[in-house]
Amino acid sequence: MINTKFLKSIGSYTLVNIINKGIPFLLLPLLTNYLTKEDYGILTNIESLLVITIALIGINIPSAITRQYVKKEVNIIDYFVSSFRVVFISFIFISFVFVVFGAPISNFTGIPIEVVYIVSFYAILDNLIEVILGLWRMQDKPFSYGGLRIVKTIIELTISITLIVAYQYNWIGRFSGILISGLILGLFALVYLISAGYFKGKYVRSYKNHFLSFGLPLIPHTISGVIIMYSDKLIITNYLGLEENGLYSVAFTIGMAISLLQNSFNQAWVPWLFKKMALESDKENRKLVKITYLYMFIMLLFVLILWLVTPFIYHFLGKGFAEGIGVVGIIGLGFAFNGMYKMMVNYLFFAEKTKVISSITIGIALLNITLSIFLIQDYGILGPAYASAITFFIQFIVTWYVSNRYYPMPWFK
Repeated sequence: MINTKFLKSIGSYTLVNIINKGIPFLLLPLLTNYLTKEDYGILTNIESLLVITIALIGINIPSAITRQYVKKEVNIIDYFVSSFRVVFISFIFISFVFVVFGAPISNFTGIPIEVVYIVSFYAILDNLIEVILGLWRMQDKPFSYGGLRIVKTIIELTISITLIVAYQYNWIGRFSGILISGLILGLFALVYLISAGYFKGKYVRSYKNHFLSFGLPLIPHTISGVIIMYSDKLIITNYLGLEENGLYSVAFTIGMAISLLQNSFNQAWVPWLFKKMALESDKENRKLVKITYLYMFIMLLFVLILWLVTPFIYHFLGKGFAEGIGVVGIIGLGFAFNGMYKMMVNYLFFAEKTKVISSITIGIALLNITLSIFLIQDYGILGPAYASAITFFIQFIVTWYVSNRYYPMPWFK
């Protein structure tokens, strides 16, 4: 059903993600013994702000480049130049907003105002990193992709561990690792794109218009996705405090092991899927459906395994974090549903129905916030975990139904 090249691609991306995400996961016992629960709470809120800023500034340029790459009639260099002009204007505007409203943002999130001022610089460089990673994925270069990811992780962790362990810099040391590694690899991405001639293209108004029509509707989708992923932590911060947020965040990190697996598959799956869909073959579509059902079963199997090994993992963590053990399995199940959702939303991306994608995600985000606030009052930190699992499942089912309307597949044939 699956050719050897595709299997090698999945294996390569899985190995990269295990190294990229697995190293921080393995270092969790070290960090939980040096960082307080409050430190983890602050770091989680900084991560939320970074993801939102990356979406606002980038207007989903990596996704747009990836989708246009398979179109023979599109000059990808001209498309990049036309799109990046818009991204740079967005960067100037968002930077201005953060300078003006830095204090209110800091008060609401607990993030120091100095951090608020600099996140936009990190965000624009991160978008450049994701652009070249997207290009390498479409060019079937998993080792180039993996090399950049792994180098970024090594730099980030080396700086973080040095500052935390040797200099007792708590959350500041961890954030410094994230920031410095992002700036170094972001500058590398900029130099790479310049040397590869991507800034020598000409501005094409139709490409700019397409980019806006593709990317702008995805901003609510991306931000809503961030809300689904991080609103639970902000709600816990405001209802239960930063310490409980730190407790929850450690459990969330362990549950994200399922996210590591489904992301690995999806990164290899998307280029292969788009090429198969372009064939418009009933035979290939039936194969895609079979692979998807097999994938769903395997995801649920991995959740069971995670649930069984969670007590063993907590044996190595700081004693103050043990109360979050019940959260892990629920988060893992939520990420399994999230992986199933990604399998379905790819059809809407191929059909360029980005407005539909955003509409679904906005509704799911609002549901997630409502459920989290409602459930946290009775179940404590378990409440937002239940809310995430429920909303990810609903998002998967709704997207499955809607995607089949715009791009019918033989799901039940």
